[in-house]
Amino acid sequence: MAYVLPSSLEVVDATAAIRLAIESVKGGDQVQVLLRAGNWAKVKLADGRTGWVECKDLLDSQTYEASQKMLKDLESLPAQAEGHTPQSINLRFEPSRDSTPLAQLPNNQKLEVFGRKIVERPSRPDQPSSPLVKEAWYLVRADRRAGWVLGRFVHSMYLSLLALMPKVPI
Repeated sequence: MAYVLPSSLEVVDATAAIRLAIESVKGGDQVQVLLRAGNWAKVKLADGRTGWVECKDLLDSQTYEASQKMLKDLESLPAQAEGHTPQSINLRFEPSRDSTPLAQLPNNQKLEVFGRKIVERPSRPDQPSSPLVKEAWYLVRADRRAGWVLGRFVHSMYLSLLALMPKVPI
């Protein structure tokens, strides 16, 4: 079993360049994976029909259940801050660029922030001698999803208001 990641996903009849959409499924819908072939997965829908989707658009059931537990755990905690996304950003399972993506949050998505973690940024292969860089990640809830986002992509209302205020010499 797997779960649909994007808010909407077309299931197609073939992996060829010319293909027909046979159904549109919603984010969080469950599908049965019958076969994986390269970047594609053949899936069985709830009504029994089969079709193809890209593997990157599916989340395995174990990670989905763990992400649902994360969301449930946040229900009993107070949010530490609120903010929004300045652009479309990835919501990740763990505070890492290499972590499993849980969703892509749209521009101006409202966020509740529950925690912060500083982690080492992986060095890039083209710059092996680069100095150690650390990044802030925030544990957030966005609608009915929870996960980690790169801190520089979270704008708070407070910071936005400060940016609009006129500069006053001290």
